[in-house]
Amino acid sequence: MATVLSAVGGPVAATVGVATGLAEGALVLAFVTPRRYRHGDEVDCPPRSRWWVPVWTVFACASLAFSWWHAPAYMAIVLTLVAPLVAACVVDVDVQRLPDAITLPTAAVLVVALGILAAITSAWSAFGRSLGAGFLVFLVFFALALIGGGGGMGMGDVKLSVSIGLMNGYLSWVHVFLAVLAGALIGSFWGLGLRVVKGESAREFAFGPHMVAGAQWCSLCLLCQDCGHDGGRSAFSVQQTSEVDNEGQTQ
Repeated sequence: MATVLSAVGGPVAATVGVATGLAEGALVLAFVTPRRYRHGDEVDCPPRSRWWVPVWTVFACASLAFSWWHAPAYMAIVLTLVAPLVAACVVDVDVQRLPDAITLPTAAVLVVALGILAAITSAWSAFGRSLGAGFLVFLVFFALALIGGGGGMGMGDVKLSVSIGLMNGYLSWVHVFLAVLAGALIGSFWGLGLRVVKGESAREFAFGPHMVAGAQWCSLCLLCQDCGHDGGRSAFSVQQTSEVDNEGQTQ
């Protein structure tokens, strides 16, 4: 199966990824353009540019499509979550708030989808690690939000961190650590740059996009390099090893 999937050419993967990214970008723009997510005290906020939405969705989906044969079922789950995660980032950039209507259902969908995937592939250790990582990352970001006193990171970021922990925890603890670290570093450098340029008025900024970007690209790079490990092997390498063993027994 892996051989057949890996035979899919780069142009085909790129076409599928770009088409999916354009479709998800259109869905995101259709959702956020009316700005119905704004609360009463946010109605007068100046509109923000959204040219980067289709760029992000296309780049994300095309990157995932190029590496989907490493873990097709997992990549399919992640692909479907590009739109809600980017939509949450758009709202965060616009009003510095991550809506519960996106972050909480996204985490719930991840738990159900990864649970089904674990049941199909018998990767229960990966699913257990995913749940543990989601809870652990939540605790870490909750502590950071309390320590920071609301400067830059809020409870919406804490709720978003659950999805990041779940998504990367299914791969390995290495993915979790580096994804969270990458997101934190990107957000920290961005916030530092804003403070230097704009001063104290830039204390509060959208941290969600940096979390998502750091987790997404770091995890993608690690997955493509087969760097995920769980006691020396990731959930996917275990599955591939089982397939090889079965083929050897058949021969």
